Amino acid sequence: MHGVGSSHYRAELEAADAFVAQLSQALPRGAVLIVTADHGLVDCPEVVDLDTLPGLWPDVSIAAGEPRFRHVYTRPGSAEAVASVWQESLSDAAVVVTREEAIDRGWFGPVEPDVRERIGDVLAVATGRVRLALPSRDPAVSGLIGQHGSLTAAEMDVPLVVIEA
Repeated sequence: MHGVGSSHYRAELEAADAFVAQLSQALPRGAVLIVTADHGLVDCPEVVDLDTLPGLWPDVSIAAGEPRFRHVYTRPGSAEAVASVWQESLSDAAVVVTREEAIDRGWFGPVEPDVRERIGDVLAVATGRVRLALPSRDPAVSGLIGQHGSLTAAEMDVPLVVIEA
């Protein structure tokens, strides 16, 4: 809520670090403790309110995903047109590609046919320190300063610590 650089965030990290230290001291000989996270985090103070941008929604059925990586599901046959409108509207705030382009770029690794349709027809991937807010759909998440989900190293690198007793 307060961002990665905030005292709130640092306090939570310190509490987690203290817990891991305490747990590692209690490990029986030969045990291994593996600590990881599911993603990294970046501060995104810049907000693009997708609800207020004109022209984005006529051929969109629904937008989902995270404020740093929006999945846009379109009406049949309109993905290319929607991608064009979204890219023009978001210009410097996001990279906009179709599902096929994202798959071709390897963003999802190998994509099995039965999960292909889960990926948005169009993807809007925030750049810089921007979050693509949708307050009408996810006001709590859209309001967070600390975000994840885009393609920066800070968001994609997953920390891993291995402690052997």
